Amino acid sequence: MAVARLRAWRTSLLALHKALVDNELARYAAAHGPVSGPHHALKLLSDDPWFQWLRPLLVLVVQMDERLADGRPLGNDELDAFRRETRVLLQSPADTAIGREYQRSLQELPAAVVTHGKLLELLKDA
Repeated sequence: MAVARLRAWRTSLLALHKALVDNELARYAAAHGPVSGPHHALKLLSDDPWFQWLRPLLVLVVQMDERLADGRPLGNDELDAFRRETRVLLQSPADTAIGREYQRSLQELPAAVVTHGKLLELLKDA
């Protein structure tokens, strides 16, 4: 049951991250010119300060992936730690970079609002 929950959270968080990345790439292109393909996009995502606020979300997805891949039983304490960390990121204060940019993105992206709400519901059921 714990593994299924973590997989559901990971899937939802990854969908949210993708929507945010797509939006940020479009915003970046409008401000700086076109993004010339997936390699350029990956370089921007990993190195450009414009995208720095998105990195904690991706780090959390990677941590979930690594934990799911290691094959050990997933304990309730670990599951709760992932739940808390996800909630912290999704509810970051507006005076932080991630909080400010995330709130702006939620204002711009109805699909992100829907995914955000679904993820919070999944986390509530834990």
